[in-house]
Formats: sequence, C-alpha cells, structure tokens
Amino acid sequence: MEYEHIKLTQDDGVAVLTLDRPEEGNAINTAMIDQVEQACHRLEDERSCRALVIRGSACAAALICEIFRATPSPTSTGSRAGSAHCTPSNACR
Repeated sequence: MEYEHIKLTQDDGVAVLTLDRPEEGNAINTAMIDQVEQACHRLEDERSCRALVIRGSACAAALICEIFRATPSPTSTGSRAGSAHCTPSNACR
C-alpha cells in the first residue's frame, strides 16, 4: 500500500515507519495521523511485525493548529475548534 505522508518498510519482523513530509518540516497533521493508524492496523493484521521503529525523514513537528481544528470542542455541537491564524512553523527549515 502506498501512503502520501509516510513510508513503511519491513524486514525480518522489524517495521520502520518514516514520517515523510519534508516540504513541511515533517509537521504531523491529521492526514499523517490517519496514515500512521492505517499502517499500524495493517501491521497488526499481517502479524509478522515484532517491532516498530518510528522515525522522521528530517525534523518532525506538529501543526498543533491543524490537530486542534480536527478535535471537536466540548462546548460545540460538532463544529471544529481552532484558530484560522495557524501557519506551519519554519523551525526546521
């Protein structure tokens, strides 16, 4: 299976999951989180993985604003919380 924001390899029971969004400083966003979850379910279903190494292809960070927007506010009725002023960090560039 191909992923857009991660790479997954496996050799001799050891899986390596690489966070791979170099254009964004490997910032973790909701799409990457979904792909990591899919990859973990895949490894669990295959039952051939004894260890999982998670690494970044460069600097890894989180676009907190994007993750925050994807989390429903406890005071809202299904709307997404967050700020429209969030921008990617340049800390790793």
